[in-house]
Amino acid sequence: LGSASGQDIIEQVKRGDALLAQGRPGLALAEYEKALASGAGSAMFLNRLAGLYMQTNAYEKAVRSLQESLGEDPRQIPVYSALGEAFLAQGKVDSAIFYVEQARILAPSSSAVYSSLGFLYLQTGEVDRARAELERALELDQTNPEAHRLFGFYYAQKDSIDRAIEHYE
Repeated sequence: LGSASGQDIIEQVKRGDALLAQGRPGLALAEYEKALASGAGSAMFLNRLAGLYMQTNAYEKAVRSLQESLGEDPRQIPVYSALGEAFLAQGKVDSAIFYVEQARILAPSSSAVYSSLGFLYLQTGEVDRARAELERALELDQTNPEAHRLFGFYYAQKDSIDRAIEHYE
């Protein structure tokens, strides 16, 4: 890239950032897409772009941006979780599980990752596996609100209202 092209990309990203700060995500997205077409491709930029795609329900574009971002830096644990969310939004639970499992490999002591897996396994009807993931999430962090909320949901499904209320409180 020449310096003029590089400067153009910087200006497009800055305009997108300013529009986003003004609460104009649609216009910000247009500027970011111009920057992408001009060659922008840092992990931080791609993640920001993917976030806008998620906000506008453009999940396939979000997946492409997030996967490119992982190509730039494969150690980004939140990106694996974001990919899980994007695939789940498309009804592709198996792909969502795959990416959240990758996050678990990178961050085996992350309670949030285990609660995400618990949620995904609840979605597939694998309640025993979901319970095991949620138990692990609470072993790692007894105050994990998402794990408690999901356990409440788990017990409500099992018709154990007392246990459900215990986790919701």
